[in-house]
Amino acid sequence: MPAVVAGERTALAWQRTGWTAIGAGAVVLHAAPSWPGIVAGVMLLVSGVLCSAVVAPSRMRVLAGSDADGRGVAAPAAVAGVSAVVLVVGVLAVVTVLLPARGG
Repeated sequence: MPAVVAGERTALAWQRTGWTAIGAGAVVLHAAPSWPGIVAGVMLLVSGVLCSAVVAPSRMRVLAGSDADGRGVAAPAAVAGVSAVVLVVGVLAVVTVLLPARGG
């Protein structure tokens, strides 16, 4: 029973992360008119959908089955992937802010 509860909490955490990324992506797309902002916004939207629709259910299944197996449940690849997306989006955000505004 505890693994099921932990799985649900983990799935909800990944879903919250995904929804936050989707919201942030929408804000970035709305606010950033240049190409780095558009790329960052799309990356946030895609990573948010992946977190909510793919990672959350798979982590819940892994945690639900881990109680019977006694195997580890760490997800270093998922953490590394999310960290890489955050790093790239952060760099793109800095580039967007530092680019001179065009227009007249």
